[in-house]
Amino acid sequence: MTAECSHHFVIETANGPMSRGVCKKCGAIQDFKNSVTEQTWMETRNTLYTGPVADSVFPHKREGEE
Repeated sequence: MTAECSHHFVIETANGPMSRGVCKKCGAIQDFKNSVTEQTWMETRNTLYTGPVADSVFPHKREGEE
């Protein structure tokens, strides 16, 4: 890969653990991981979430209502 290029990779459709990407600007080739092994997106999201319940962000009631 060249240091001068701000790469814009076009990545192949996922078909296994890795997909090849080719830069539209300079033709550089790089392999990208398709997923984290043994862990789904939801598992990661749920483990990292430690904040308040979503109701505090998107309340069902307006202020002053009971």
